[in-house]
Amino acid sequence: MNDNMVTSHSSIGLTSVEMASLWNGYLIESMVHHMFKFFLQHVDDPDIKSLVDTCHLLSKEHMEMYQSIF
Repeated sequence: MNDNMVTSHSSIGLTSVEMASLWNGYLIESMVHHMFKFFLQHVDDPDIKSLVDTCHLLSKEHMEMYQSIF
């Protein structure tokens, strides 16, 4: 192997399988986010509401992470 050869991975894109996996993750996270939003509107127990609110915020962060990739 040539010692002067420089390897750069900055131009390597995602494979179709990787892209599909990310898209699938985004779709699932989007669905979960909207489910928690619905639950927040209908939950009465304050302890459960606190838990659902935390999950809702986490799902929003996950969606933003997926969006930043694309």
